[in-house]
Amino acid sequence: MKRIIRMAVAAAILLTISASEGIADGYKLRTSVSGAFKYGLPNEHSTWERMYGAEGVIQVPLSEIIAAGLVFGYESWDFNKQIELKAGGYQNVHDTVRGLPIGLSLRVTPKLDIPIQFTFEGGVRELFLDSEYKLSDGLIGVLGLDAAYPLDIPALKLSQDKFALFAGLGYQFDLDQPSFDTTIEGMGTDDKVSLESIFFRVGLRYHFEYTW
Repeated sequence: MKRIIRMAVAAAILLTISASEGIADGYKLRTSVSGAFKYGLPNEHSTWERMYGAEGVIQVPLSEIIAAGLVFGYESWDFNKQIELKAGGYQNVHDTVRGLPIGLSLRVTPKLDIPIQFTFEGGVRELFLDSEYKLSDGLIGVLGLDAAYPLDIPALKLSQDKFALFAGLGYQFDLDQPSFDTTIEGMGTDDKVSLESIFFRVGLRYHFEYTW
């Protein structure tokens, strides 16, 4: 909860900076919202088989090339772990772990004289996990790179100054690993698990302006 409060305060500060930028530019801000499908390959193969989900981003500018993003989404992790029994021996545990990531990112989009826009991202996510077994929430850092291409399809009323298709890849790493505590009778473990993963995503971004 404390981490969420700190992120909320950080978001308020970033929005204040963004508002100041908008006032300086005549009260207009060009922002964007995006949605993407996400697929991940976890590093800890003995625990996780795969990860997939969806991600949304509300982005507000801090300067001409730097923006802040409020990130939220849904993830599903296939869990497969061999656990030591109190009475001796081992047992394989299978489960689908659902996660709700919420966090902030700083996103840098250099100005290039080419149609494709590249965006570098660095951020942090609180990952709320739900499982049949007791698995505490985790905190992860994220590094990513997206390539976006403007869409200009008049028949679908998609204009290149508003819509862009993007694809990207990234890496998420542990800042605070979740702790696994099984409730199966006869078991008694309290192991930490890693959420490190390489991920790929593809989605659509919509740009718009609003006035303060």
